[in-house]
Parts: sequence; C-alpha cells; structure tokens
Amino acid sequence: MTEGQGWEAGARALWAKAGDPPHSLLGHLLDTAAVALTVLAREPKRTRALYAEDWGLSEEEALRFVAFLVALHDLGKATADFQGKWPEGAARVRAAGLSWEESLFQCTKPVPHGAYTEILLSTFFSQRLACKWAVDVGKALGAHHGFQAGPEDLIQAEDRLGLESEGWREARAWLVEQVAQALGVRSLPEGRCKPEGLLRLMALASFADWIASDPRFFSYGRDPLALGYWRDAQQRAESALDLIGWRVLSPRRPPSFDKLFPFPPNPLQAAVPEVLAGIREPVFLLVEAPMGVGKTEAALYAYLLLQSQLDHRGLYVALPTQATANGVFPRVRAFLERLDAGMPLDLQLQHGTSILNPEYRRLREKARLAEVYDEAEGVEGGVMASAWFSARKLAMLSRHGVGTVDQALLGVLKVKHHFVRLWGLMNRVVVLDEVHAYDTYTSGLIAALLRWLRALGSSVVLMTATLPRQKREELLRAWGALAPHLPPYPRVAVFSGGNLVGAKTLPLVEKRRLRVSEAPVDVETLAKLLKDRLPGALGVIVNTVDRAQALYQALGAGERLTLGGLLDIFGEVSNEGAWRDLRESRKGKADAVVGKRLGDGTLVFLLHARFPAEERALREAVALALFGKEGPRPGKAILVATQVAEQSLDLDFDLLYSDLAPVDLLLQRAGRLHRHPRSRPKVHAEPVLLVG
Repeated sequence: MTEGQGWEAGARALWAKAGDPPHSLLGHLLDTAAVALTVLAREPKRTRALYAEDWGLSEEEALRFVAFLVALHDLGKATADFQGKWPEGAARVRAAGLSWEESLFQCTKPVPHGAYTEILLSTFFSQRLACKWAVDVGKALGAHHGFQAGPEDLIQAEDRLGLESEGWREARAWLVEQVAQALGVRSLPEGRCKPEGLLRLMALASFADWIASDPRFFSYGRDPLALGYWRDAQQRAESALDLIGWRVLSPRRPPSFDKLFPFPPNPLQAAVPEVLAGIREPVFLLVEAPMGVGKTEAALYAYLLLQSQLDHRGLYVALPTQATANGVFPRVRAFLERLDAGMPLDLQLQHGTSILNPEYRRLREKARLAEVYDEAEGVEGGVMASAWFSARKLAMLSRHGVGTVDQALLGVLKVKHHFVRLWGLMNRVVVLDEVHAYDTYTSGLIAALLRWLRALGSSVVLMTATLPRQKREELLRAWGALAPHLPPYPRVAVFSGGNLVGAKTLPLVEKRRLRVSEAPVDVETLAKLLKDRLPGALGVIVNTVDRAQALYQALGAGERLTLGGLLDIFGEVSNEGAWRDLRESRKGKADAVVGKRLGDGTLVFLLHARFPAEERALREAVALALFGKEGPRPGKAILVATQVAEQSLDLDFDLLYSDLAPVDLLLQRAGRLHRHPRSRPKVHAEPVLLVG
C-alpha cells in the first residue's frame, strides 16, 4: 500500500477505536478482513464451498471477496457524524483536511454508524460499479450490530452526509481500494446473492468484528500503511482463533458403534448406518421409535457418520426443557470424550441456568486451567467448555452444544443478532429430540427453523416416540421433502434433496407389557394408596404444581431431609454421575432441604418447575441419583413430580402413578416404569401404571 496526498491524509487520520493511542479505521478494516479470511480457512471445505456458491466464484476468489465485504462493515465510520463523536479524534481529522458543517452536531438524535454503512455501500457499489447485489449487501453489513437500520435513521443519515465537506467521498473510496489491494480483489461478481448467502455474510461480519475489536488480539496504534501490516494482521487472527478455540476439525472415518458405546448396537442403532450409506447431500433423518430404545445414541452415531460423509462442522442437540437438556448433556460429553479427537473439543450447555449444572461447571473449570497452564503443559485433548463461547450470543458458535430448543429458535425470531445464531447452526447436524412435546406455536417456529437449516446446508435428525402423522408431514414439508407412504412404526427414514432415499421398519426389542390400573384422584386417598404400595422406588407425575405440592403434603409430615443428611444415609457407595454432583454440592449446600423422611423411614421428594433455578437443579440431581440408572436405590422412596420428569430424565420407577393426560404423554411417562433391568421388590415384579 502506498501513501497518497491531499484528502488521503484525511482518510489516514480516520479513527475506528478511541484511545491512547487510537486505532485507525483502515487498520480495523484490515484486521476484520484478516479474521474473516482466517475463520473461513479453518472451516470445513463444505462450508467454504457454500460461500463460493453464494457468489458464483471459485473457492479462493470467494473467500477473498467475502473477506473484502466483511472488512467494509464499518465504512459508516468514515463519516463526519461518527468522526466527530470523539473530540481528540475529530481534531486530528479536521487538521488532516476533512471537515463538516457545525450544524451537523446540532442534531440531537444519534444515527448508528450501521445506517451509514448501508447507504454508503449501496451507493458505492451500485452507482460506481453497477453491482446488482449492492443494496442487499449494504443492508446485510449495515446490520452487523444486530439489527438493520430503520427508515428514520436512513433518512437522517442521508441528510447528514450532505453536511460533509469535499473529500469525504474520495476518502471512503480510498479506504475501499486499500482493502481491495490487500486482499487481491480485482473483479466483482455480477449476480444477486440468495438470502442464505446474505445471512452467512452478515453473521461472519459480526463475528469477525467482535474478534478484531478486542485489543487483547489486535492492539491499537499500529500503522496500517506500514510494510507487513497485512501479514501481521493475519498472524494475529491466527493467534486469536487459537486462543478462543476455533480450530480446524477434519472429518475422520468413524469407529464402529461398539467402540464408542459400552454396548453393541440394537436394531435401531444398526439401521442408522444402513440408511445413511452413500449419502452425498444434507439429510433429514426421521427416527420414530418407543421410549428407552437408545434414540439418543443412534442420533450421536448419525452425527459422526454425517460429519465424515458430508464434512459437517459440528453438532447441536435441542431438547424441550432445561431438565431434559441437563439429562442428555453428560451423555454427549461422554460420547465426545470417547472420540479421542487428539485436540480439545468444546461443548456448551445452552439454556438460562446452565451455570448451575455441576457437569458444565467442571468443563468450564477444565477450560480455564487449560488456558492458564497452556495446552502443552495441561490438557492436550478431551472435552471442555471455553469461557469465550459461554457468552450468550456466542454459545451457538461452539462446534458442539446441548441445550433447549428455544436457543436454536431464537435464530428465526426478530431478536438482536438472530442471524449469528443461525450461522452457528450452518453446516451442522441439528438433533431435535422429543419433538412430540411441542405445542402448536413452537411447532410453527420449528418449521421455520427447518427451512433455514436446509438452506444453510445443515442436516437434521428428528427423534420422536409419538409424533402424530399430520405434524410429521408438516415438518417434512418445511424441510422441503415429500411425505410418501412410510414403512410401519417403529421406523427410520432419511430424506435428501427433498426425496425419500431410505427407510426401514425396526424389529426392536421384545414387546413390553404393563398393567394399567385406575387410581383415585383425591390427594389424601392417593397418598394412602402410594404408601400402601411400598416398599420400592415409586414415581408420581401430576399435571400441575399445586397438585404436586398438595400430594407432597398429604403423604405426611416428616423430618426435614437435607443434602448432607441424604449423603450420610447412603455413604460413599457411588461417586459417579449425579452422586458425584451431589457430593461436590455438599461443600456449600449441606444444609439445603431436598425432601423429607417419614416416621417409617420412607424418603419423599418433590420436583417441579416453580422452584428457584438453583434449588431445582439440586433436586433434579437428587432425583437422578436415587431414581436413575446407576448407584444405590432407596428401599422406600416416593418422588412427586410434574411434567419435568416426563421426558429425557433417565428415571426408573418400580411403580408409577400419572394424572390422566393425552395418550402420547402417558406413553412418555410409562417409559419411566421398569426402564432398566434390575432387581426389584417382589410386589413390583410386574410393571404397573396407575392412572387417576
């Protein structure tokens, strides 16, 4: 790059970041371009191909062109309105030859610089270069702070541009030329870009801007015209991405199922590689099977196969509730650890109270120690949760995530930076679990999400036990697939390119029989019935919190049972899973009440969604420890819960009572009855579901 004369001195004086020293606007544009280029270079080849397809260019040309556009996200700062915001910087710009009318700053309402970016890019590329995509790109890059500018802001920006002195237009053109030279962009594409391509562009611009704006990575005061600046910016981008954990993840040949899980595949899990064999495009994989047959493990193995075959960049498992997400999170963590990737793998738990989850906190601490002691001295591989990706807007950018479905649905709602969330799901495998659990409104949002996921090159694994035919067909149509005659339930079916390309009926495990008996609705009578059915680990799922509280009281007064008291009862018999979480929680919560002990020794627990988040998390851990798959079982215990115990929590009851509910929900609840092979009291040798 060469220095110019006249208005070029003003262009070189433009600032982007105030400070002592400040950071020049040209420097920030080049830094952002370097980050964008480095991000794309580390993405899977298939992601880069999507960007190339957006613009009809070769891969190398497309990446440089996209980085060029991303750099121009802050062209709106090359305006008198922005430059006048910092008095010291404004004085330097004036001294260098660019000025403005004083009436400009008599305007009281500020105009965001994104509005200027939208106008300037639209005008520059349409009037000077006749690019058909100019207006669309202007809108996309002008929204890099989360929202597009409103009509009033655009009108105000147009008016204020008229108050600038001569030379501003040439200064902006000089900035554009300097960036184009650095990136080697010599020609521009002609055709318009599809909406999904614009979303890819605007999200990359926001992400690259966040990193390039961090002075830990890109220090202020560097001269952008100095020899070697561009190379230095690229090296800084490499270091920044290393530090946050944005690593190259190459596709690997997946190991066999039984190398990843401590059991051989059942018919469902064995069918997944069969129906996915030979797949060359993103798919919609439909898994319809009863509860408790290993759908989660089948989905995780499907992710591995699709990542290998299609070069997908990561995984997100979306569940209906925080409780279900907490239940699946340890299973995904264990799966990733068994992959033996030879490098740290980031895994985020994404919901509103994730920081209360002990498993997630351990992964956060593991990442912190790795940063302090450096990978070479500390953890060279394994699963951790980077602090950088734990930020609310950034969690979806982690390559691996488990969370509530609403975190993904924010991508299709009009919220700030919604496009960054969708970009995070681009070219990933998105698992939608318990789809039957969603209401009509949420199902409509899921349909919108499916349309975007297909456009963004992602694959979807949709898992359900009891999905009605009409809802299944609606979701398939949203994906863009026909809904032909499918083989009988239980089944797996795979759609690619909108067509059914494979399907199979599953000869699953032997049929299970359970006895359904009528039970009283009155809580006093029901409480007496439950106590009469002891011993055993009994479960109760009712439809409202008020009813759960009333039944808990009706079971009788008892001694308050604290966490410390509970652990004293069971001693050191287990230190795995939920028991480990409880023992870690004992340090600060030994006196926390988790239930009650009746006079005959029966332990009674209450779990519902109205508890404060921290107490609910503790009570969930207690329920999983006592009524889950592993660890000691209480001889006489009753868990009274609402729908939070209905799905994905791995609970196993000797006897279950349920309030009357739609049949699909009753089936879900029945899946918690005799869920695992184990020794049970003789009175509960037969699985019995009581319905009142």
